[in-house]
Amino acid sequence: MNDYFDCNIWLDADNYKSANGIYSTALSYTKSPEAANEFLLRQYEKSPERYYAYTAAPVMRWFDVDLLVRSHAACIRLFPKRLNFSLAGSETEPLLKELESRRLPVMVWHTETTWSEISAVCERYPMLPVIIDGNDKKLLYHNRVFIPLMLKNLNLYLETFNLIQYLFYETLVNKYSIDRFVFGTNYPQNSPLAPLNMLLSADIPEEAREKILNGNIKTLISNII
Repeated sequence: MNDYFDCNIWLDADNYKSANGIYSTALSYTKSPEAANEFLLRQYEKSPERYYAYTAAPVMRWFDVDLLVRSHAACIRLFPKRLNFSLAGSETEPLLKELESRRLPVMVWHTETTWSEISAVCERYPMLPVIIDGNDKKLLYHNRVFIPLMLKNLNLYLETFNLIQYLFYETLVNKYSIDRFVFGTNYPQNSPLAPLNMLLSADIPEEAREKILNGNIKTLISNII
């Protein structure tokens, strides 16, 4: 079986097993970004070999990018709707400029913003990797929107959880030459088998499959300054 790097692991459930990937916490939106980051920093002290998805918002009690990068930040999660800010608004500009200067990817649920705001952010901050996470609503209903955006913006990536659509990879990779996907499973709430089997069975070049399984996200992490 091909090795995969799961960019969508949640630490909050008690039944998770250690996996190779990026760890997030629901404290990001159920409590506060600060509480989430403090929790993940404690996890980093226990497991410094792992990578973590810390959280940011335009107004925070503290946000130390240097500390988070040293503590294996792989990306920064943003929750615009739940935390009451606009992804592409002026209040978010200083934060996004700082993250762009560090090449630190942002990850956003598509249900937390709009595609027009995603497009605006990709265009304004071309060196900022933007990863869209399907969360609990399938991305397939938005393919007429995100395919043109991915063709236009080379810094736009999609996470694979909820990319459940027949011949999805064959269409995007073989027809449109788009392979900017990062493998994720929403583990342990969901089994990795569905997104994994869909990708492993796709009729696409092996090079593209490996990039999606682990290569793309590892490249993004290695580019963080």
